[in-house]
Amino acid sequence: MGGLRSLWWRRAAEHHNAQQTRMWAEYQSRGYGEQQTTMQRPRPRRRTEPQDPIAGVVVFSFIVGTLVSLTLEPTTCPYGAKQLLASREPWQAANNTTPPRWADLNATIQNGFTRCGKYANDTDLFVDDSNEGAGTTYGYSRDDVEALVERAQAVVEKGNYGSKNDAYFLEALTGHVANGSSVLVVGSAEPWHEAVCLALGASRVTTVDYGSREYEHPQLDQVNASFWNQLGDANLNYDVVVSASSLDHDGLGRYGDPIAPDGDLLTMRLLLRALAPGAKVILSVPVGPDRIIWNLMRIYGKDRLARLIDGYDVVERICYDSTKLDEAPENVLRTYEPVFVLSVPDQICMQEEFWCHDPSVFGLSITSLLKGLVVALMVVSVARFVQAGYYRVAGAELVINAIALVTAPDFWGPALGLLCALMHSYYITYTSRPRVVDFGRAPRLR
Repeated sequence: MGGLRSLWWRRAAEHHNAQQTRMWAEYQSRGYGEQQTTMQRPRPRRRTEPQDPIAGVVVFSFIVGTLVSLTLEPTTCPYGAKQLLASREPWQAANNTTPPRWADLNATIQNGFTRCGKYANDTDLFVDDSNEGAGTTYGYSRDDVEALVERAQAVVEKGNYGSKNDAYFLEALTGHVANGSSVLVVGSAEPWHEAVCLALGASRVTTVDYGSREYEHPQLDQVNASFWNQLGDANLNYDVVVSASSLDHDGLGRYGDPIAPDGDLLTMRLLLRALAPGAKVILSVPVGPDRIIWNLMRIYGKDRLARLIDGYDVVERICYDSTKLDEAPENVLRTYEPVFVLSVPDQICMQEEFWCHDPSVFGLSITSLLKGLVVALMVVSVARFVQAGYYRVAGAELVINAIALVTAPDFWGPALGLLCALMHSYYITYTSRPRVVDFGRAPRLR
């Protein structure tokens, strides 16, 4: 029995001594001083530290940020998913009397029209209705207008609207143009819709177009494209705005208008700001998979259509079929054009803009504050990792936070980055503390 007890104590002592040796090696490798002991201490390993760790972090961050930027988006992409390209570039010049071909546009403008390749693009249907850059001019006498009004009255009474697209639009006009309404018509080659509005009892009808229109009628007038530059907040006194398949041409240069990849969206934003709350916008555009047919028209799918009517309240959709958004027509010239009746809300809120739903603190959005906090914590955390010698962890943190901030949505990106920074900060704080080791007396060997 005594022999077994002696063997047990000998093995316990060996195990204890081995454990103390490992703990002392870790303690010594951290450089926390020396302590007298009877045990044989292993020689501590030397740590190699960079001469300037902060400069290394800055250089590495710059390299990672550059690679991420070049990988995610082409340098010719003019905007992000939630921005508009606000430029309108006239193309008329002394040596240029026809609208530009697709090949004549620079890469930035081409990416603007296709939204950086998101929309399909056709370049086989080039049309020039600009009258050699001078713009078209039409004149209608009072007798011409009165004849159109009589014809419109007969069409409204009989309900015989002609083609499907015309039927959709005239149904919207009869339902929302009331007696005494003031109407603004956006884009018109012939005053047919103006005549329908007069037949329905409109008191005043104004046409805005890039071309010139001369109406010899007391209830009709016309303004040119400079009209858009005069609009401000809630200074457009019209009850109804009518746009029958005209915005899909805006910005393509076909009618002498300036080249503007987002001309249709800019016009809708201008109307949203300028019209009084409750004013109606009756709108029709070709619907199908998102597509640009240079320079004939745009076709509006899930992405472009949502951006076009963004901010408005949808009052009515006439003959709208959502399945058409994914159904490409066999003939692009046979377009499907439902009608949207929109209303200007009391409080404008753009669904494509996150700031409308993001509360602010001291004039800054919560998202902006989160991004600033994430960047600050990331810099501090990475610097502490480098100082402690955790170079791989520092690099991983940079990559993770960069991916979170760039690819995640506006709120969850900063939130995820903040969570990663806090977790890493907690890790470096509690793993870099020295471990208190009690080198007590070893069991006495027998």
